[in-house]
Amino acid sequence: MSHAIIIARIVNREPQANHYSWQRQSSVDEMMPSMDMVRVTEEAKGGTIEVRVGETVMVELTGNLTTGYHWHLAFMNEKVLSQIGDVEFIPDSDLVGSGGKFRLRFQAARVGRSALKLAYDRDWEKGVPAARQFDILVVVDR
Repeated sequence: MSHAIIIARIVNREPQANHYSWQRQSSVDEMMPSMDMVRVTEEAKGGTIEVRVGETVMVELTGNLTTGYHWHLAFMNEKVLSQIGDVEFIPDSDLVGSGGKFRLRFQAARVGRSALKLAYDRDWEKGVPAARQFDILVVVDR
């Protein structure tokens, strides 16, 4: 039995126009964490993770892009962490309206500590609290 893997990557985000475009990816290598990558899921919410300088933190959170909601960076210490690439959405199935996982990547740039806060909301709903939030403390060592 063969399985198709579809990854939709948000490549252009223009909040003023509420416009998203996607590129389909099918590389299994892009989906699997490497030795220098720490995978974080919703179970880590409110916790602390430890990484080394140069390692990548890959955060995977559930959501449904077709509802207009998406996960995005709300806060991080840019001296300690840097975001890598665009937010990706990986649907659970090929069905229209299917939920899936949002993936965000961050690199540990230097020794230190940083809160990493993500918000799940809609761009056009100004002044409305995020429907969901995710936060962890990232401690970066040598």
